[in-house]
Amino acid sequence: MKKIFVLMIFILFSQFVFSIEIEEDAYISALEIYNSGDMEKAKVEFQKFLEKFPGSKYKPQVLLKLAEFENDFDTAIKKYDEIIKNYAGSEVE
Repeated sequence: MKKIFVLMIFILFSQFVFSIEIEEDAYISALEIYNSGDMEKAKVEFQKFLEKFPGSKYKPQVLLKLAEFENDFDTAIKKYDEIIKNYAGSEVE
């Protein structure tokens, strides 16, 4: 019984670590596209990232990038306000 419990804990922990790696890989991939200068593709990738990982630790950075892409001043201000409101004290704020 103890072996089964330990095995279950190991499996759950492995899935947790694997999901973190997928999230980080997705963020790094979008950031590399951004750094390459392909802003249209980067915008799409950052939007997909937020849809797939809405509670990500990278969300403030992604919101900041998406605000930078905005052509509409009022929409950009709303995104910046969201960052300030929800991530006060972070390096992104």
